[in-house]
Amino acid sequence: ITDPRVKELANRIIEAQHKEIEEMKALIKDLQNNR
Repeated sequence: ITDPRVKELANRIIEAQHKEIEEMKALIKDLQNNR
């Protein structure tokens, strides 16, 4: 990717996904502990 705007957008999307994945893992762990 050469366009800096596209690159920045892609990086923000990746960061957001990482945060959501971490939240999902925490939620799954919490649900498993409550069984």
